[in-house]
Amino acid sequence: MGQGTKRGRTAAALSAIAAALMLLVAAPAAFAAPCGPAEMEGVRSPVEVDGEQVGRVEHAFVAGKQYRAETVIELAIGQSYPAGSPYRQSNAKPGSIAVTGPPGVTLTPIPEGDSFRGGWGFTAPRGSSLTLTVTWVQQLQAQSGASAGECDATATVTRPIFTLKPASVSRARFVRHTIPRRFVINDDIFSIRVTPAPDPADPTPVYVLLRLRSGTSPPSLRARPALRRRLTSSLEFRGKGMDLSSEPVRTVDNGTVEDLIVSLDPFVRPGRTVRFGFSIEIVQGTRRLGGMRSGAICSIRFSSRAHRHYRACAPVAFRKHP
Repeated sequence: MGQGTKRGRTAAALSAIAAALMLLVAAPAAFAAPCGPAEMEGVRSPVEVDGEQVGRVEHAFVAGKQYRAETVIELAIGQSYPAGSPYRQSNAKPGSIAVTGPPGVTLTPIPEGDSFRGGWGFTAPRGSSLTLTVTWVQQLQAQSGASAGECDATATVTRPIFTLKPASVSRARFVRHTIPRRFVINDDIFSIRVTPAPDPADPTPVYVLLRLRSGTSPPSLRARPALRRRLTSSLEFRGKGMDLSSEPVRTVDNGTVEDLIVSLDPFVRPGRTVRFGFSIEIVQGTRRLGGMRSGAICSIRFSSRAHRHYRACAPVAFRKHP
C-alpha cells in the first residue's frame, strides 16, 4: 500500500514537470519593445560610416570604392533626458550592434585594430545613394539607478553615391593649312582634343600611346607603342619624320584642355617627302577614351601667297576611334 502511494506521487510529480516544460517550450520568446523618442533622447547611432568629399559634397561614396562602418559604442550613451523623464541615462548593450545593407551590398566583419575599433567593410555599389541600417539593444536606467529594461533601437545612415567621370576625347580630325593673313600660314596637322572630366573627376592619370611605322599604313592597335607618356602641356616626340606635341587650349576646373598635334618633323629638309603611319590612343587606367590613326605623305612646301614655308601633309585612310 505504501509503495503504491509512493509510486503515484512520483508519477504525479513527473507529470507536473513535463507539463511545465511543455508550457515553457510553447511560450513565445520575449522581445524588447521598439525604442521611442522618450528612450532615444540624446542617443546617437553607435556606428560611424566613413566617406569622402566629392566636389562640394563632404560625406559621399564613390561607386566601386571600399569603405568601413566603425563601431563607436559611446555615441549611443543617453544622458540628456529632460526633467520628468523616467530615465536617468541609457547605453547600447555590448555585442548587440549590427549593420545591414540593401540586397547586393555585402558587409564583411573587420576585427578591432590599432586605428580601427572593429566593424564592417563594404564596397559602394552603383546608384544614387546607399542606406545602411544600424540596429542595437538600448539598456535603460531609471532615475533611481535601477534597471528600467531594454528596447530595440534602429538608425539609418544614408550617403549619396557618385560615379567618377573620365576625361573625354573629341575633335579627332585632319586640318588643312590656312593663310589667315599676309606672311602667316598654318601647317597641315592631325589633331585630337583631351578635356579633363568635370566633378567628380577620376584622378587616374591620362596617358598617350603612340604607335608609329614607316610607310602610309597605320600601325595595328596591338603593335608595341613607340611612346607611352602621361599627358602634359609639354609633351613632345619626334620619330620617322613625324612630330607629336601638345598644345594647351584653355584651363578648366580640373585641369587644362589639351590638343595633341601630329605633323611633319619641322627639321625635315625642304624637297624631301616623308611617309609615315601613326596611331594615337588616349587611355585612363584600363579605359580607352578614344584616338585616331592615319597614314601621311608629308613634305616642306613654299607658299607664294604667304611667302612662307609650311608643313604640308596628305592623309591616307584617316580614321578616328573608337
